[in-house]
Amino acid sequence: MMLSDVQRQTFAKDGLLHLPGVLPDDIWRPLAGRVRRALRDAGLGDPDVPQIEFKHRRKRATRALMPHLGAIYTDQLCAVATHLLGGQAVARHRALLLVTLPGQSAMGPVTRWSVPRQVWHTDAPRVAEPGVPGVIALGFLDQTTAGGGGTLFVAGSHRLLDMPGKELRSKAFKRALRKKPYFNVLLRDDSAERTAFLAKEHRVEGVDVRVVELTGEPGDVVLADARLLHAPGPNVQSKPRLMVRGFFIGEPLAVHYRTYWPDYASPPGDAPRSPPDAA
Repeated sequence: MMLSDVQRQTFAKDGLLHLPGVLPDDIWRPLAGRVRRALRDAGLGDPDVPQIEFKHRRKRATRALMPHLGAIYTDQLCAVATHLLGGQAVARHRALLLVTLPGQSAMGPVTRWSVPRQVWHTDAPRVAEPGVPGVIALGFLDQTTAGGGGTLFVAGSHRLLDMPGKELRSKAFKRALRKKPYFNVLLRDDSAERTAFLAKEHRVEGVDVRVVELTGEPGDVVLADARLLHAPGPNVQSKPRLMVRGFFIGEPLAVHYRTYWPDYASPPGDAPRSPPDAA
């Protein structure tokens, strides 16, 4: 799959690229079936399960699925991600299952949808080496509509405070963003005002940013620059949000990680979960 100039420009500007139907049917359909069976067998459809028990059940269900989630790393997707990383995909993290059940959010049960004020983070720090440090791959295993738990990204935020030669970790990045009026509102309690930011573009230090809620069809994949500020969205729809999350490690991030995890110097392949990051 060759990316068009428009697609490359979109990824550079927004840090997001939606690839419809890039996962073949024989990849996402069997995986979706396994996921649904695992959730059913774990009793995760019971709305009365206490939050702590819910977390334990979800962990057990996802652990059983771990050997199968790497199916997201198709040759086609790996080639596209490598291209976006400047031709240097050093390794990839173990794929993870992302599930948000109806009436749930990262902070617990919900009855109405709103842009969250908490759990915003980045999956990679601003590193000293120039270039895209990593690419997140979010594969849809079912249709996800607005309000259905799709991840929220601040498009364009990967271009803020990104200074070659300097490192800035996720928490320090958020602290610096809070000093800017747009992010001061986004990260505080007034949910009505935050929701007004959805899809509305604002300019912050010369960069156009906007909150984007991921929606898509089964087989779609969204690629995201790992420096983007993002948060899991609440699910107020009637079915679970089912996605698989992959992560491609670029050379700039590998240079940073080698301080913590020497294995990142190894040839391309599957690495375990991320090392002690600065998130």
